[in-house]
Amino acid sequence: MLKFSKYIAIPNILVILLFLSCQPTAPDLSLKVTFIDVGHGDCILIQTPDDLNDTNDIYRGLTILIDAGDEKVGEDVVVPFLKRLGVDTIDMIVATHAHSDHMPGLIPVIQSFPIKIITQPGYKDNAKFYQEFVKAANEEPNCKYYSKMIPDLVPKEGDLLNWGKELEVTVLNSNPKVNEETVNNSSIVIKIAYGKVSILLMGDAEGKNRNDSPKTIKYVEKHLVDKYSNLLESTILKIAHHGSETSTTLPFLEKVKPKYAIINSGNKKFGSTILPDETVVMRLEQNGIKIFRTDFDDQYKSWQATPSDDNIQVVIVKDSILKVSYLN
Repeated sequence: MLKFSKYIAIPNILVILLFLSCQPTAPDLSLKVTFIDVGHGDCILIQTPDDLNDTNDIYRGLTILIDAGDEKVGEDVVVPFLKRLGVDTIDMIVATHAHSDHMPGLIPVIQSFPIKIITQPGYKDNAKFYQEFVKAANEEPNCKYYSKMIPDLVPKEGDLLNWGKELEVTVLNSNPKVNEETVNNSSIVIKIAYGKVSILLMGDAEGKNRNDSPKTIKYVEKHLVDKYSNLLESTILKIAHHGSETSTTLPFLEKVKPKYAIINSGNKKFGSTILPDETVVMRLEQNGIKIFRTDFDDQYKSWQATPSDDNIQVVIVKDSILKVSYLN
């Protein structure tokens, strides 16, 4: 009968444990997209599964931030949220368009973190927040500021952003040639595909006038359907313009065919309207689309008190969704 001394076994175990502790940690290959609750406004945090480097032994996915609500919520909600997650650098900031519920919140973010790339559509608004955003972008150390996503960062619509070898990220719209009344239609529209799962981020891009039939299609939505009909189908649709009746037309929905819809809104009244419009919600429900809303728990709150309690996170591994859920 063979006998093993415990005095020999223990050092062997220690050697094995030391060997295991020196092995590289398996990289997290999930794509995380978090829709941060900024009340009435947009803020989307994207954490990619790849760092662009195919041969190194260090894993670091990219951190991308799209919009950040108004300036106060950027400072009070977005910056603390990012710090709690341990974000120390932001690889790219995208301001989808020059409206006060999207762009100004990025200013305190730029002032709080090192940023590598900043971009926007390029429509030059006269608003004070726009001038402050441009100033912050230009003054950010070691940062490349692309004042027009097209053609400065990507040559043309339909071209790809390099967010890592695992993802296909297509710029479908970014139009500086708008006016004060049509700024929503300058919105940067991006489709992110991770294998067979995809997310279409619409900014505030519009598809019709408020009083038009939902069967009508105009503006950016028509442009997308006409030019990218075969590319629009997406698993998840970030509903444009906070669920306003100016977007999410039936012809557009028929092309996108989403299984999930994310609505960024915050119980804010515009005249007699509070977004999202119930007609848009009904359209989504009638098409069997599961809805997640950043105003889920806001019905009895003032719009000023709505941010930060209804964050939504999508976690994707290649070809499948792990979860779409509200964060506690």
